[in-house]
Amino acid sequence: MSELEAYIFDRCLNYLSFRARSVKEIVDYIKNILRKRSVADEFKAELIESITGRLNNLNLLDDVAFAKMVVSQRTNAKNPKGPLAIKAELFKKGISRDIVSSLTFQTPLTSQTLQKIALDKLASYQKKDQKSGRQKTLRYLVGRGFSFESVIAAIDSVASKKYNSGKDFD
Repeated sequence: MSELEAYIFDRCLNYLSFRARSVKEIVDYIKNILRKRSVADEFKAELIESITGRLNNLNLLDDVAFAKMVVSQRTNAKNPKGPLAIKAELFKKGISRDIVSSLTFQTPLTSQTLQKIALDKLASYQKKDQKSGRQKTLRYLVGRGFSFESVIAAIDSVASKKYNSGKDFD
């Protein structure tokens, strides 16, 4: 192993020490390091292949495990993301469509959880008129990656509970 390869490998290990990364993230990181150095193009591809191969052999690069970790983190967060936003993030990080489609997005985000998020958002817009609050809540939840249909159902459910109980959002 050359001195440059050892240096880049150590940098990659350091980069992976903070959190798991996808193969694309590591390749982009290596390319960024090589961009700052004068290395022949044909040697760059060989170097990238060698380093990613070594990291694979050490089980430090696994796109499937990385994708599962991202899904778990994003769905169990304080402000969870919906399946659409998670898929977009995975595609951006270089996870293949096959891996993303094989993941089950059976998240702990049941309709009750989505209704609770909608209720909290609607309550924050309590001082505004109801139509404006519904629209802002809808935009917020769709922007978080939830499907339009599930958001409408959650908002309607929360609104009907409010209407039937005669209580305010609090």
